Formats: sequence, structure tokens, C-alpha cells
Amino acid sequence: MKKYILLFLITQIFAFAGVGVYGSLDMFSTTPPASTDANSGITVEPQSLDSGISGGGFVYIDFLPIIDLELSIEGGGNIYDASMTSSTINTVLPEIPWTRISGYFTIRKKLIGASIPFLAKVQVYAGAGPNMHWTSPTVTADLLLNAFSGQTLEQISNLDFTDNEDVEDDNVDLLIDYAAENMIETTGFHLQLGAQAKVLVANMFINARYTIAKDVVPGTSGFPSVWVGFAFGL
Repeated sequence: MKKYILLFLITQIFAFAGVGVYGSLDMFSTTPPASTDANSGITVEPQSLDSGISGGGFVYIDFLPIIDLELSIEGGGNIYDASMTSSTINTVLPEIPWTRISGYFTIRKKLIGASIPFLAKVQVYAGAGPNMHWTSPTVTADLLLNAFSGQTLEQISNLDFTDNEDVEDDNVDLLIDYAAENMIETTGFHLQLGAQAKVLVANMFINARYTIAKDVVPGTSGFPSVWVGFAFGL
């Protein structure tokens, strides 16, 4: 009897909160706007930016009587190409990075659930809450001219943004450094529908989320994402 009571107490303690990691897929397709620099005459026209892959960590609290709380931080992005043209230049700038760092606070409410006493439980929940984002600006004529101000137009037109991990401060690193100094900060709101499966201290989460935040994804007011995570109860 004492062993059952101890197991029950441990299970309840583990049910209070948890910490985990997850991977996420943002689902969108957008084309950032073209731009022209009047002084140099160059035009930069980004090509399609499609979806994004991200990952992050989260903590949750599920011992409150009516609601559960979740806080997550994630980072990710993708790459895209852009054309650069002028009276003397016509070239493609390949593999330009687009990145974002986001924080989400979610208030969740269980919709349905089932459990095996002392061992496992599963629940479906809905949630909503605020979010905050830091997003790298998409490539423009001004951004290129400012990030590589020491180079001529011809040199800029021949830039290769393929990341070379063996070369310190290659073009992609310089562009990321400049973009990091000019990150776009945005706040928004999100809706979430998910499921949690728990076996003792092990937890698995699957969430569908819609983020409502202008220009986190260039030119859009929101985007859907799906993430899968694993957590341990604390």
C-alpha cells in the first residue's frame, strides 16, 4: 500500500510542470517586395521565400485548477534567392538567409482527456496568447549597399551567400551580422490547438498554431505552423 501511495505522490509531483524541446514547420509562401536605389540605379528583386524550419524549448505548468500555462522560445528560418540588376549588372544573389527568433506565451484549456491511473494520460486542448518576434529584414538595395559599403557594385553583384563554415566572416556571416543589428521587432497574438500524451514523466506534444503578427513573414499578417515536442516532468 505504501508503494502505491508513494507512486501516486511522485506522479502528481511530476504532473505539476515540465520542460522540453520541439521542432516546428512554418507553412507559407511569399515574395518580398523589390527595391531600387536611386543613386546607384540598382534594383534588387527577391524571389519566393517558402516556409521555414525552426526549433526551440518550452516550459509548461499544468497543476492550476482551470488552465495550463506554456512559455516557448524558438528560432529558425530559411533561404531564398534575389536578382540584382542595373544598367550594367544582371545577376542572381543565391541563398540569402531569412531568420526569426520568437517567444510565445500560451494559456491552455483542456477540451477532452482520458487517463490510466498512476501511469498515463492524454488530453486535447485549445490555447491562445501573446507573442513577440525579432525578424531579419529581407534583402533590399539599401541593405546590400549598407552591409557591403566597402565594395563596388560589381563586387556586390558577384557575392555568393552560400555559407562556408570553414571561412570566418564570409558573405553570409557579414549579411547576418548586419541584419542582426537591424532586426524587425513585432508583437502579435496566436491561437493553438494541440494534444499531450504523458507516460509517467515522459510527455509528447503535438500543436497546430496560427500566429497573427504583421510582417514576421514578409508581406503577410499571419502564418500557420505545426510543432512536435518532447518534455520531461519536473
